[in-house]
Amino acid sequence: MENGGVILDTNTAEEQQLKSFAHLVFPSSRKSVDSKEPKQKDVEFERGLITSISHGVMSEDDYLNCIERGVAASSRILDFMRKTLQKEAASVAA
Repeated sequence: MENGGVILDTNTAEEQQLKSFAHLVFPSSRKSVDSKEPKQKDVEFERGLITSISHGVMSEDDYLNCIERGVAASSRILDFMRKTLQKEAASVAA
C-alpha cells in the first residue's frame, strides 16, 4: 500500500503486510459521549473518538487521516442502521 493510504476494516492478512495500522472506536450516539445532555434526535454533532490502538509507526497526518476516514465510515454505517431499525419499527407498529 502506498504511504498515507487508508484501508477500512482490514483483515489479519492485510494488517501483516502494512507498515502501520490503527484500530479506532467511535461512539454510536451523543449520549455515549456526553451523558449529561439529553439525546436530541436528528441533530448533527461532532463525533468523538472513544479509543484507538495503533501498531507500527505513522505520521500524525496519517493518523488524523485514519480518524477522518473512520468517522465518515462509521457515520454511514450508523445512518444505515438507524434507517433499517426505523423501517423495522414502522412495519411492526403497522
